[in-house]
Amino acid sequence: MAQETQEYIKKKGVPVNLWKEFRTRYNYRFNIHFYKADKESFERESEYVNGEKEIIRIEDLNNYQNKALPSYCRFWFCQYNAEAEFDDEEVLNAFKKISKNHPDKNIEIEAKVAFMYKTTTFTVKCEGDEIPLEKTVVRMWKN
Repeated sequence: MAQETQEYIKKKGVPVNLWKEFRTRYNYRFNIHFYKADKESFERESEYVNGEKEIIRIEDLNNYQNKALPSYCRFWFCQYNAEAEFDDEEVLNAFKKISKNHPDKNIEIEAKVAFMYKTTTFTVKCEGDEIPLEKTVVRMWKN
């Protein structure tokens, strides 16, 4: 077991409730904004906090879907590729807060691709409420 995991368990105990929360599904989608005309050019690879993995077909990218929260996504754009590793607890807390304030509403994870593809920022949004995901690790590279 990783040292980090051992330390977490010593401090906080076995995270049974956290695992239960990771199995919760939310109705959401990614909404990607580019600094200039671009689009996703291929399907999206996603991994979720509950351990599920999938490849989302290009025709389904803009649909709201009832899923577990993302822990990792790989995006293929026309000019660049991007990977995002989300902080599990940050994403969970953002979705819990948004869904408490807006029960049964569709949620978006807005992704803003920065000028010249330097990075991408992510924000959880619903009906005017916004929570930035500041701990997300982003890697981008040219096709």
